[in-house]
Amino acid sequence: AYLSAELAVDKCGSIGKAVPNGELFLLDEEGNVIEGANIEGEMCYRGKNVTIGYAYKLEDLMLGDENNGLLHTGDLAYRDEDGCYFIVGRKGRFLKLFGMRVGLDECEQIVKSKYSIECACVGNDDKMIVYIVNEDYKQSVKDELVDKTKIVASAFEVRVINEIPKNQTGKILYSKLEF
Repeated sequence: AYLSAELAVDKCGSIGKAVPNGELFLLDEEGNVIEGANIEGEMCYRGKNVTIGYAYKLEDLMLGDENNGLLHTGDLAYRDEDGCYFIVGRKGRFLKLFGMRVGLDECEQIVKSKYSIECACVGNDDKMIVYIVNEDYKQSVKDELVDKTKIVASAFEVRVINEIPKNQTGKILYSKLEF
């Protein structure tokens, strides 16, 4: 995807539209194409530049084109009225706390935008664990998440650690965080 320079201000946060000769589209949970605007779904990409697959062992090289030009990104996104896409999270990064669907990525953004501190959220349907790197914000972070999500405080546990674990490219290593 790309975002043209003239849209950079008006569409801040958008990844834009599909590259030429490619197609972006959204699928709902049943695998149906989402036609309307501002409806979340899994972002998919179709084009000749999609990898044919991945080889993990020698035999995998014989498999041929496993993707057939279609990539399920695992990203959750919506498309606005102008056809620009906005990523809102990852497909597997949601919990159902006290019957309410809560996005872990969304909660991280709530914390980061309010307090400008590093944060990582993990958990299960019983509790969200929020990792932060500054003890001073422990109660404030919990209060903010309760306020924004409208879920009881017992659903959140804030833990302070020295450093959020990341890989060499700066992505959070959620598997290194206990929950």
